[in-house]
Amino acid sequence: TPCLICLEVVAERPCYNTLVCPTCASAWFHRRCIQGQALCSALHHFRCPLCQDMASFQEEMFRLGIKIPDRDAAWEEDGAFADHYRQHSTCDARQCLCPAGREQEEVNG
Repeated sequence: TPCLICLEVVAERPCYNTLVCPTCASAWFHRRCIQGQALCSALHHFRCPLCQDMASFQEEMFRLGIKIPDRDAAWEEDGAFADHYRQHSTCDARQCLCPAGREQEEVNG
C-alpha cells in the first residue's frame, strides 16, 4: 500500500510509523508524512486527503501523537491571498459609458 502523501510503500499493517484514516480506512500514511501535512495545514485545514473527513481524522491523528497547530494554514499566512480580497474599482472597458466616469463604483456590485 502506498502512502498517499509521498507515494512510497508503507508497512502492511498499522504500526507506529504507519497510520490509517479512521473514517475511510483506505488512506495510509507514514507518520513523518502526515506530521508534515498537519504542520502545513494546521487545525483549520487538516483533513484526510482521500475522504476529506476532518473531525474524526483530526481526533485520531491527535490521539496517535500527531501535533496539529492551532493556527491558520501555512499557505494563508503573511497575506499570501491578500490580493484575492481586494476589490476591482475601475472600469476597464475601451469606451466607458458610465455618465459619472471610470472611477464611479457601486457600494454593492
